[in-house]
Amino acid sequence: MKKRKIVLGEESTIIALGFAKILESSALFEVVAHTERFEKLEEKVAIIKPDVVVVNPMMSGAVRGDSTINTFENSCVVALIYNYVEQNILKQYHGTIDIGDSRQEIENKLKDAIAQLDSKESEKRNSYELSDRETDVLVAVAKGMQNKEIADMLNISIYTVISHRKNIVAKTGIKSVAGLTVYALINNLISESDVM
Repeated sequence: MKKRKIVLGEESTIIALGFAKILESSALFEVVAHTERFEKLEEKVAIIKPDVVVVNPMMSGAVRGDSTINTFENSCVVALIYNYVEQNILKQYHGTIDIGDSRQEIENKLKDAIAQLDSKESEKRNSYELSDRETDVLVAVAKGMQNKEIADMLNISIYTVISHRKNIVAKTGIKSVAGLTVYALINNLISESDVM
């Protein structure tokens, strides 16, 4: 089983070395890089693309107006805490590790954080999937039908059609009829003969 890569952001060398030493014998995780500055952490994460970023939330530059998680959006971000940190800051993270945790506790918390991230990613993917009715409306729009025609064909109100169209735009990010037609073609919802 391949170990999950961790990049650590921690200003204290002693704490960083201790954290890496604790995980040295782990079969699941390995610390592949450490930095003492948040700006360097951003660079290392961009280059290494780790599974997990463990960062001290009090690290200079880590507390920002935008959340730390958004800075490392493709990684699971876990807070390493050993002093008081406000709850609204900790809520940004996928998990927390306390300086007094054992290796087993650290591994469990890292696994839980990764599972939480995977669950959120799955929910996000599912929230972008079109419902059956939205797919019906998309196909009709791609075929060049107007809202009134779609409403009559599907036996729904014109307001429901408009609502479905708004949902389609929100989920696909495509606003134009031409763009939606291309989307329908690419996803094999219609054939080229349907739009000619």
